[in-house]
Amino acid sequence: MVKIVNNEFLIIKLLGVLDAKALEDLGKELNEIEVTKTYAKRFSDVDDLKGVTVTSTDIMFYKTCRIEPREKIYTAFYACNDFQFGMARMFQALSESEKHAIGIFRDIDSVAQWLHVDGRLLKNK
Repeated sequence: MVKIVNNEFLIIKLLGVLDAKALEDLGKELNEIEVTKTYAKRFSDVDDLKGVTVTSTDIMFYKTCRIEPREKIYTAFYACNDFQFGMARMFQALSESEKHAIGIFRDIDSVAQWLHVDGRLLKNK
């Protein structure tokens, strides 16, 4: 699920098990949203992520299917437990680049500070 907040940033909420199809669907949804505007700030909430079956190949395929950003993107992951943190680190290792900075945080206030957004908007996700 992707939600645009105040026409300023995206909240990407991952639920249940993230498999190759869900990752592909997320890429398509983001491409549709960003066909005319790049949202440079992204909050990826993996708090409700229960499992992951994607491989590094799936993540690399996801990257190749995404629209090239017009500006640098900042994605902050909110990961409450070690499993979520580890999965976010895997995505970070495979996806971070000159055009894509990725931060992983264990509390919403740190996410808000890093993205320079109002934390209340994240807490009401």
